[in-house]
Amino acid sequence: MLPLQTDKTVIVIPCYNEEGRIPSDDIISFLRNNQDFSILLVNDGSTDATANTLAAIESASPDKIEILSLPCNSGKAEAVRQGILRAIELKAEFIAYLDADMSAPPEAILKLRKEALLHSEIKLFAGSRWLHLGSDIKRSAFRHYIGRIIATIISIHLHAPVYDTQCGAKLIRHDAAVKTCSRPFRTGWFFDVEIMRRIFNIWGHDAILEVALDKWHHKNASKVRFLPVIKQILKLLLSRD
Repeated sequence: MLPLQTDKTVIVIPCYNEEGRIPSDDIISFLRNNQDFSILLVNDGSTDATANTLAAIESASPDKIEILSLPCNSGKAEAVRQGILRAIELKAEFIAYLDADMSAPPEAILKLRKEALLHSEIKLFAGSRWLHLGSDIKRSAFRHYIGRIIATIISIHLHAPVYDTQCGAKLIRHDAAVKTCSRPFRTGWFFDVEIMRRIFNIWGHDAILEVALDKWHHKNASKVRFLPVIKQILKLLLSRD
């Protein structure tokens, strides 16, 4: 069980059939070097040996890792939301989430939290895969350009110049998490956009800050498929909060 400390930053990691992808050593090493963080592993109804893998990770640092097991697969959006709701119960000051494959390493959350400590007026800190000098951003050209098209569509939808909505590294303040994650999301892959839209509706466009990540490596085993993504975009554009 995670310690109930209000100064904690909890990182939510949704996991569905991740026995061969989740980098256990990276998680354990991160927690050893960052004592004021906890990690919440959400097992989203996995049908492989993910439960055993997560249990092994938890056993390495039981005071800093908790496993939340969902009874059936509900999708990434709901898995993240359930993790956020649990982190709210734990009274975490900051709640972050990462993809299980660690395309963005857990150290990315350090950079996001550093910005959060500097900007108390910002509610959501979104990692951005902006390729710039000094960065280590690796993704295929195809995914990059498809991502730019999707980002442009979403920016128009949000009426905001958001560069990268889908990067799997974000950090949200406790009060913003309460107001934006209490009800389910309508889309799957684009729940990040729904969170942004809800924040914009409550606090305005100045409440979100994009932060360029230093490192992001695309994993070849990614489960994203583009036809379902297009369908999700259409669903997002037609939905209203």
